Amino acid sequence: MAQPRKVSRSGKDSFHGHGWNGFVDLCAMEPLEYLTTVQRKAALAFWYMAEVINGGHFQYFVNKGYYDHSEVAGALRSLGAVNCAEILTEAMKHYPEGRRGFPVNVEQYVENEENAGLDKFDRLFGERGEREVMKCLEEYLAAHESEFIEWVL
Repeated sequence: MAQPRKVSRSGKDSFHGHGWNGFVDLCAMEPLEYLTTVQRKAALAFWYMAEVINGGHFQYFVNKGYYDHSEVAGALRSLGAVNCAEILTEAMKHYPEGRRGFPVNVEQYVENEENAGLDKFDRLFGERGEREVMKCLEEYLAAHESEFIEWVL
C-alpha cells in the first residue's frame, strides 16, 4: 500500500498548495498496483486529466494505453466528474483499442494524432471537463485527506 505523503504545516503556503502537491506526488509517482482503492480512483482520474491537458486524448491513449479505460471512466464517475466520464467513453468508441499503437518517432506520432480525429473530445474536455475534474479531485482530497497526506510540523 502506498503511504500518505508527509506534508509540513510549518512552511509558508500562501496558495494552500502543499496538501495538493502531496496528493499529486502520490498519484503521479506510485504504481497503480500499490494504491488503495481510494488512492487508485484518484490516480486514474488525475492521469486522465494530466494527459489530456498536456496533449489531448491522443496523448492519453498513447501514454496510458495499458490502462483499463472503462475503469478510468468509472473512477471519474465515482468522483462526480460525469462529463469527463462521458467524454472519455465517447472518445474510446471513436478511437477503439484496435487502432491504438505506440508511435516509433515524432513524424509517426504527428500523423497518427491527425488521423485519430480526437480534437472534438479535447475541445469538449476544455469546455466541460477540465474544471469539473479539478473540482472533483480537490473535493475528493478533502474527503479522503488521510489516504493521501499526513500533516507534520
